[in-house]
Amino acid sequence: MKLVVLSGSGNVGKTVVAEHLLAPRIDDALLLRFGGLQNFGKQGHWRQRSEISDVFAELLEQERCIVDVAGHASTIVLAGIHRFASIHHAIDYFVIPVTSSGKVQFETIALLDRLNAVGVDANQIRIVFNRVDSSVEEEFGTLLNYINQQGVVIADRKAAIYENELFDILIEKNLTIRQVMDDETDYKRLLRENKQEEAEQREDWADRYAIKCLTKHVKRHLDDGYETLFAKP
Repeated sequence: MKLVVLSGSGNVGKTVVAEHLLAPRIDDALLLRFGGLQNFGKQGHWRQRSEISDVFAELLEQERCIVDVAGHASTIVLAGIHRFASIHHAIDYFVIPVTSSGKVQFETIALLDRLNAVGVDANQIRIVFNRVDSSVEEEFGTLLNYINQQGVVIADRKAAIYENELFDILIEKNLTIRQVMDDETDYKRLLRENKQEEAEQREDWADRYAIKCLTKHVKRHLDDGYETLFAKP
């Protein structure tokens, strides 16, 4: 599967979607970032591309690829699709995260119009409702009304990521959900059997145990969201 994650706005959670929703569920995918900063901390599994022609070349050559497009670079991607005619046919889906801000919803509508204008089919576009507090219907009315009227995109209300402190914690700790789930350390046992250990060490174990518990809960929701996102309409 070849995916491009982009939006019409910054700070809508594209990297959360790419890193935590998509990448762990597409084995052996090439992970690319386009238009962002060169330094990604310890996340060396993401590779940077600075030219849109290089991004398109990877999408043509790879069987599985995820491209995380920085907010300001979306216009470059759209211009590239226009310039390299039919290149969008090499992309399975454009994944568009959106938050409930009115400004973001209007900018997402503008992005959908631009994708339609360069020939991207509605079945190639998937919306992820991100940072949902409680109700997609109540928080994303502007975008949902547009979609219902225009029918230019596939948008299932269940393809949602709810607000959760875990994502901020993972950024702070420079961790991914996959790394947390792959950690087989029994922190609960360490806490129980090492009560005389230094307080700093015990606090670290307690934090890691809490993160693991929280991650299990979030992962179940992400699994469901992923299945919904790419379900056949």
